[in-house]
Amino acid sequence: MGKVAILGVILIVLGIAGFTNLRQLRLEENAVTDAGAKDIATLKEVTYLNLTNTKVTDAGFDAVTNLPKLRRFYVWGTTITPTAVDKVKAARKDMILYAGLTAKDVPVETKVMQPTN
Repeated sequence: MGKVAILGVILIVLGIAGFTNLRQLRLEENAVTDAGAKDIATLKEVTYLNLTNTKVTDAGFDAVTNLPKLRRFYVWGTTITPTAVDKVKAARKDMILYAGLTAKDVPVETKVMQPTN
């Protein structure tokens, strides 16, 4: 288990409410649920959040997307619905949301250009 994964486990076990200055939080491939996502939603300084392959659903997703400084948010591999994703993408133009592996989920500046013949 890497340092990032260990930190994620520590935060889940100890609770994250006291970590008010966190800016980046990588909890991918952990047992984060909607309850944990709602705790994360109290961390108003978070700008980067990775919840890839967690147990977060629309309820937890909705709570976290209200973080005012959140700019990059990774949620593929969850059960978050396309309807919830589309709602957030429409409301949060200031945030890049990585909800899947389709071309529309990759920001324009990072899309790989194919050579033309």
